[in-house]
Amino acid sequence: MKIEQRIGRFDRYGQMSSKIHIYNFSIENTIESDIFLRLCNRIGVFQQYIGELEPILGREIKKLTAEIFNTKLTQEQQKERADKIALVIEKKKQELELFDKERTKFIGQDNYFTEQVSDIMKNEKFITSSEITNLISSFIDEKYPKSKLSLSSKEKIYKLKLDPEFQNFIMSYLNKRRHLSESSERFTDLVTREFFEITFDYKVANSNSLIEFITFRHPLVKSIIEKYKEEEEFKNACCITWKENSPEKGVAEENYLFFVYLLEISAFTKSLTFVPVVVDIHSHIVHKEYSEKLFHILKNSEDLSEYCEINSESIKACSVVSENYVISLARQKEMDLKDVNESLINDRLSSLQQTFEIKIQAINETISKLNSSQDKKTDRILRMKESQKFNLKRNFENKRIELEADKSVIVSHELISGGYLNVRR
Repeated sequence: MKIEQRIGRFDRYGQMSSKIHIYNFSIENTIESDIFLRLCNRIGVFQQYIGELEPILGREIKKLTAEIFNTKLTQEQQKERADKIALVIEKKKQELELFDKERTKFIGQDNYFTEQVSDIMKNEKFITSSEITNLISSFIDEKYPKSKLSLSSKEKIYKLKLDPEFQNFIMSYLNKRRHLSESSERFTDLVTREFFEITFDYKVANSNSLIEFITFRHPLVKSIIEKYKEEEEFKNACCITWKENSPEKGVAEENYLFFVYLLEISAFTKSLTFVPVVVDIHSHIVHKEYSEKLFHILKNSEDLSEYCEINSESIKACSVVSENYVISLARQKEMDLKDVNESLINDRLSSLQQTFEIKIQAINETISKLNSSQDKKTDRILRMKESQKFNLKRNFENKRIELEADKSVIVSHELISGGYLNVRR
């Protein structure tokens, strides 16, 4: 039945050859599956290289297909042809590897992001699941006490029950976003239910896709953050004290103001990162060591019991120093990423252009052949091919515009929190 359907489809599309070869690509041990595996084993994973595979493999695969579909070749001869093509492709792969090694700016990009990850782990610039749990729980207690977040009988799984007001609040937030992601659409459905299960643990989420996984980027958390930002409660200062085990430092006690910024990097690779800044109240100088490990300090600090009085002039002066410092960091990040980002975009654009030209050329060749034998069937195919060309051009242009837009590196910052830090030794 499948073969009959395929032959019928070929006939409708104007197949004119007296001989038709039907190959089922899903059956193991066929010619196609054997050649596919041989190519994959010889070449490795293509996706690690720049852009589309068509510019690298297109012509070789086309030639290989024409040769192996020759019924006069034995199975050994077909495999031999595949190996020859694999050698050609492998050589191109090796050329790309050499090219990549010589391009230190790509290595620079890898180093940049590796350093970012190392810095995050070393200085604890990450948000833990317990902190997200506490944020949601505190928000519910304060704003929507009729709602309830409770730990279920299952380990690391919570049951979230929303009252109508909380439901309306979340739906209002989601409706402001014109283009909802898949996770947002799923969450929209959950919000309308009486209750649903959530988890803050990625292992639990991976084991059960029906449980909603809540992270810092989840719509629920984003809606809460936006609410606090609107009410300007997110920037309320706190007063803390931290005991430093550094007997070699002479001064027994020092006071600082700290500021926490959220840096958003918009480029081909987009990212968010926290930037803490600690400024000495008296000297108005940034303390770089404390700035780097502020999240560790906050984690190991205590609330300051005694009253801390800071004059407005000191707050203003420290705020200006902090703002200038983070602006300087943002400009430096833009400079560091500019060349790497532009080079990466140009390579993707080049690959996109080559792929587009190869596909257009293939369609034009088909159209040229069809024009030599005009009839009703070929007219339908010609219209279909012209439609394919139009769609290819449109998709190419859309992708090109998207990539061009990502050439700019923009690093923006926003103050999200701050406070008073007392250091004792």
